[in-house]
Amino acid sequence: MNPRTPLQFKSGMKPSEPDLFIFAPEARWIWGHPVDGDYFPANTFWKFRRNIEWPDSPSAVHIHLTASTRYQLHCNGNFVGEGPPPCDPARQIVDTHELTSFLKPGVNRIAVLVHHAGVPTFNYSAAPGGLLAQCDWTGGRVVTDAGWWVARADEYNPHSHKRALQLVQSEIVDLRRREKGWMILDPDLTGRQSNNYGAFWRPAHEAWVPGLEPWSSFVLRTIPFRHIEAPHDAARLIRIAQVGSNPDPWDLTHLAKQVAREVVDAEEISPVPAFGLECPLHLSLERGLDRLLLFDLGGYFCGQPFIEVEAEAGMTVDVSLGEALFCGWVNPRYPKMLSANFTDRVVFEQGANEWRAFHWGAGRYLQLTLRGPGTITLRRAGIVPSYYPLELVGSYRSGDEQLDWLWETAAHTIRCCFHDQVVDCPTREQAQWVEHVSAPANWCAFGDPHLVRKMLIQVSESELPGEPGCLRTPWPAAVPCQTRSAWTNLPDQQLVWVDLIRQHDEEFNDLPLVRRLLPVVERVFAYHQRALNDAGLLDTRCFPEGSWFWIDWEQRYKEKEIASLNFFEAMILRSGAMLAWRAERPDLAEQWTRDAEQLAATAHAVFFDQGTGLYCEDRERKRPSQIATVFAILAGACRDDEVDGLLDRALAPPEGTDIGGSHFYIYLLPLLSRHGRTQTALDLIRASYREMFDARVPVLWENFSLGHEIAPESAPSGNSNEAGLLEGAERDVHFKRMRSGESRCHAYSAAPLVFLSRWVVGVRPLMAGCDEIVIEPRMDLLDACEAVVASPRGPISVQWSPDPSVVGGKLFAWSAPEGMTVHIKPWQRNAPSKGNLNVSLGNRLAE
Repeated sequence: MNPRTPLQFKSGMKPSEPDLFIFAPEARWIWGHPVDGDYFPANTFWKFRRNIEWPDSPSAVHIHLTASTRYQLHCNGNFVGEGPPPCDPARQIVDTHELTSFLKPGVNRIAVLVHHAGVPTFNYSAAPGGLLAQCDWTGGRVVTDAGWWVARADEYNPHSHKRALQLVQSEIVDLRRREKGWMILDPDLTGRQSNNYGAFWRPAHEAWVPGLEPWSSFVLRTIPFRHIEAPHDAARLIRIAQVGSNPDPWDLTHLAKQVAREVVDAEEISPVPAFGLECPLHLSLERGLDRLLLFDLGGYFCGQPFIEVEAEAGMTVDVSLGEALFCGWVNPRYPKMLSANFTDRVVFEQGANEWRAFHWGAGRYLQLTLRGPGTITLRRAGIVPSYYPLELVGSYRSGDEQLDWLWETAAHTIRCCFHDQVVDCPTREQAQWVEHVSAPANWCAFGDPHLVRKMLIQVSESELPGEPGCLRTPWPAAVPCQTRSAWTNLPDQQLVWVDLIRQHDEEFNDLPLVRRLLPVVERVFAYHQRALNDAGLLDTRCFPEGSWFWIDWEQRYKEKEIASLNFFEAMILRSGAMLAWRAERPDLAEQWTRDAEQLAATAHAVFFDQGTGLYCEDRERKRPSQIATVFAILAGACRDDEVDGLLDRALAPPEGTDIGGSHFYIYLLPLLSRHGRTQTALDLIRASYREMFDARVPVLWENFSLGHEIAPESAPSGNSNEAGLLEGAERDVHFKRMRSGESRCHAYSAAPLVFLSRWVVGVRPLMAGCDEIVIEPRMDLLDACEAVVASPRGPISVQWSPDPSVVGGKLFAWSAPEGMTVHIKPWQRNAPSKGNLNVSLGNRLAE
């Protein structure tokens, strides 16, 4: 599938819908024997195989399959694909793979390795284990039934720890127990061992009939498969140290204790040159003295770590990926990770060994802890990169080194946060939060509609039973997070979801999606309407117990009546009104516009503080807030002639004002541009991202000042009321230490990419689907610029440079896809501020 398929969203063409799939009546979910399943209820790997014979080379052979939890499909020993994407079992996603190119005349082997997590994560529910497949060709069909063979892949130890509360388990793999050739050899007889240890091949157990709960329905995959790249070797070995041995073969937490207690005082050997097949690394390990090796991958990568070694039987390696260093090393249990442990363990057989992790991870450092005794030759180590197949269409070059670096780094950050779902960060969670930055950044840089569209549909199906309009995020998470109830409920992310529908429609003219989701939008607003108190304000106490109020993910006031939440609600009611106009529901549009005006006016009366000239977060007006002030402007709570003064005070606020972080910039930066402050926005970007730029980090941090290392005194993130007692530099140091364990790759920080493309290059849509656009270049701020902005119609190119023939003049050129209406206009102040931040000429998108 083409990852962009721009023609799919042209006017008059139907977007891709998640079609239902119905398996043949004879198909069954299959699994191991019930006794085995009861004995191994979680964290088990199972091998499935089936031989199919064709007299000639078959044509048009497809297999439709899904699994609980995740599968890897092989045909005649060749890797075909993996999946399924995270999904709600009630709408289980079915993948379709073409097998024709892997087949040959005669007997062919289909082999599937399935990992059953068996525990809830931020990606999967704790559903029973199973494999369900249907292979079709002209004149024939094979389905999963008792005719398949199954054996437990008992090289995988089921007793490993979870990587984190949000993720699946770490892998403990004993390569001595791995069966060789099971993907290509003839099937064993019933009861025959799959290897020399104890797993037996048996006919598969027909466990469940498709259509029964929890898998009540099936939908076809609507996104392309992840692209698996060639293995990437670690760039160089940067440190070596000796550590004590690990007394417990199952205890992966021991490594963290070693990093914290032993490695700090260990002797280092640094720097060390790169190694590889031409220069393998030979080590001899004594009993009780293991070796710790730290590699720089040469960038930030997502994928599966791998190693190739020659070793003595029983030697072990612990493999850890890391984003940042703790006392100079990767500590897989560093703070803010909710007891995370990003380490796998591999036990070697005698001689040559190759291993690749089943699940993917992310980081810029690879750490190996080699455990003996014995001799070992390390030939290769690195990562097999795999990402959602985004195609980089956009670009940005202005001669400003920091801005150019920031655009490219933001684009790579987005790439690292696009997988089988949109995630906020690829390390601690890999979770599909409803967030507001990665979607528009993707549209500017890559132009892909599919993954965000899948997220919008999936979230619409997440309503809490008995609570219509209460969308659960992250979805399809099955782990309660930071709540006192059964599900995570973030009312403000429900509002972000509504706004993303509007933005998606503006970009791709996806009226079918608007009409499909508008009833859910209506229920969301009705759900929030019930949370209004007697004063007519949203009150956190009126939402169900356990609701969590995000508001920029900053340590700030989030209790009772929150100004930011109320103004944000008013903003999104206007977005909902635009969706209602698009869906030809003027009754809803007019109602939501009235609700927005009333809520904004009520909140203005309660939260505006005459003394500071700012909006405060609390009714008592003791907490002036930059965020509340910006949201109030966008909600239309103030007069247009008051905006400049509000922005002046919000940009130079009094001591104690709540200041927005990187997540907030997607709203702040465009607002500054609309009011003649693009230079101020650029200065703000340069100052905020200076630390990252000076370090030339490969991806953007979750917050501006995290540092390159994790502070040893760091504590898990939580309520930091004690920080309110600190002042000035002391408070800054406190927050930096407390937050040093946050993600070093986070989509929320990529707002400058959108700003540079939309408000400096100046390319913005005027009609849904980008049939009509405006180019409003800020040639007054940059001497030169050469940029490309992606659109569903194709790339839009803009460039300018000094005109040598005219003092102060500029040479300007642009190009756009054929048939696109383009308005070129010099920049001018736009008012009013409320509503859609993309529109420069009138309100065409609402019409």
